[in-house]
Amino acid sequence: MSLCAPKDSAARAKWVEVLTPHFTVVSDAGEKKARQTASQFEEIREVFQNSFPNLRTNIGKPVIIFALKNEDSMRSLLPAYWEATGHAHPAGIYVVGEDKHCAVVRANVQSEQPYEVVYHEYAHALENLNFQKLPLWLAEGVAEFLGNSAIHDGYVEIGLPSRHHLGVLRENKLIPIEALLEVDSKSSYYNEQTRASLFYAESWALVHYLMMDTEARQKRLLHNFLNAYQSSGNQLEAAQESFGDLDKFAQTVEQYSRRQQFAFNRMNTPVHVNPKSFTSRSLSGAEVDALRGDFYTRTHRQVEAKAALQAALQQDANLALVHEGLGLLALSQQETRTAEAEFAEAVRLNSSSFLAYYFNARVRMREQMNTPEESGRVIADLEKAVSLNPQFAPAYEALSSLYSLNPADTDKSIAAGKAAIQLEPGTLSYVLSYGWVLLRIGKVSEAKTLAARIQAVAESPEDDSAARRLAEVVTEREAYDAQLAARALHPQDTSAQPSLTATSPPPGSAAAGFYYEPAAANKHSGEDEYAVEGTILSSNCPIGAAGKVILTVNKRRMNFTIPNIRELQVLLKNDDVSSHPPSCADWTGQHARLFFYKLKDKTFFGELSTIQFF
Repeated sequence: MSLCAPKDSAARAKWVEVLTPHFTVVSDAGEKKARQTASQFEEIREVFQNSFPNLRTNIGKPVIIFALKNEDSMRSLLPAYWEATGHAHPAGIYVVGEDKHCAVVRANVQSEQPYEVVYHEYAHALENLNFQKLPLWLAEGVAEFLGNSAIHDGYVEIGLPSRHHLGVLRENKLIPIEALLEVDSKSSYYNEQTRASLFYAESWALVHYLMMDTEARQKRLLHNFLNAYQSSGNQLEAAQESFGDLDKFAQTVEQYSRRQQFAFNRMNTPVHVNPKSFTSRSLSGAEVDALRGDFYTRTHRQVEAKAALQAALQQDANLALVHEGLGLLALSQQETRTAEAEFAEAVRLNSSSFLAYYFNARVRMREQMNTPEESGRVIADLEKAVSLNPQFAPAYEALSSLYSLNPADTDKSIAAGKAAIQLEPGTLSYVLSYGWVLLRIGKVSEAKTLAARIQAVAESPEDDSAARRLAEVVTEREAYDAQLAARALHPQDTSAQPSLTATSPPPGSAAAGFYYEPAAANKHSGEDEYAVEGTILSSNCPIGAAGKVILTVNKRRMNFTIPNIRELQVLLKNDDVSSHPPSCADWTGQHARLFFYKLKDKTFFGELSTIQFF
């Protein structure tokens, strides 16, 4: 039975919502099962908190758990796992989003640790709240150690041995300890199935030793390693300092992994997670469809998302949750005007939804902000989101970028950028965004230091490329500032003139990056010329007709028109006018600075006069 179609609304099972201090459980398995699931997640959060007393466990955004009654319900919400023959059917999954986390579990599973994968991924989410970067063996080892907990009525067992890991460890020669420490996301030990099984098993064994062995705990080996690693950033040096001779340490860990019995802890369930204390209510059909539609969008099932959200809209057009879901779906399809209208309606219907305010601001950041008034309205929405949820890092990150455009708000920009990083130190994009903020407000040396740190921890090609781009612009800015200083000392020396043109803003400045301020007065037209810097998403330049360039700046799309390609000035990095400009078809993907005049026509952001490539 499909729960997306309106005709099924009357026939579908009753759904309930159970609220706990940290989770929202929605379920078609009945209130008793929903409360039981809610209690289990509160208990596993308590396990993590007690295992690491200084660990932050408030994710700062909603965590929605779908507790589904059977496999048919799972298949309805997660169709991809049933579409391919032979694909494993999960007992649970965990989906991380910028604004919301979602878990899906089967409430009728009867097995040991049925939600191990869910708890594993939840552990990673908590790691992201507390550490900018953990060594991969430690991140996965801790997630395996905590994920293999067993929850019972009144108590939790933590540190239980994994039969699968024990089998792998006994059948294989262990990875040399120094090699294990150096495994990263690109390593064959992490990406090849056979080797990955050994990597996970050995990482679990090492963490189990550090967490459960009496001598290791007395010597506080794990605590000492974390302190040493955070100080130096070099885990091999930190391991040698904390564990001593690594050959001897490897022998100790191997002997530990071969033992027949493993210690584990039994932790009584705290009184404050008594499931009877949780509030509950029945959900309407519109609410269920809106929640499902939101989840489908997050799992890239846009057809199902549209069907569910349209069903919800037909049932209750005045439900803010429906319009949030429609806005998110439109945003995922690059339909920014539709997204803006839907999020604005969500704000109108529910002024207490921080997500509605946040997305209402985010979608307008992708569109035009031609005046201080427009920018001010976006800032007001973000500030409202923060006031409603002071733990929501994405709003602080966006505010930091916008504050940096106004010299009077420099202190607020720095504070907001630091807040985003402190709330989610493991989200590298927030650190990168703060690097651009530092550059924009003129703190070039600090931006340079941060760029180097980002490059040191970046693992994905995307993060590495973004960090390198920041470092490149920092270098350009340093050269620009040096040339300006030389010009000030020797104003008559034309060789000391800055290499950038008079209308060019400093590299990485507000005018060069995210926002648009007058670069200089254009005497020929009597109008101000503006500049913006970003990556060209697409271009179309027909000879003798108006062309078009789409630029992306901090995920925003901006459309520019080219009145006549023959009159467009094309500059290379050395500012020479190119007699053979690059082919328009080759502009896509290139980083460029665009100079333009504003247009009253809202179809285009401006009329291009010059493109400068880097």
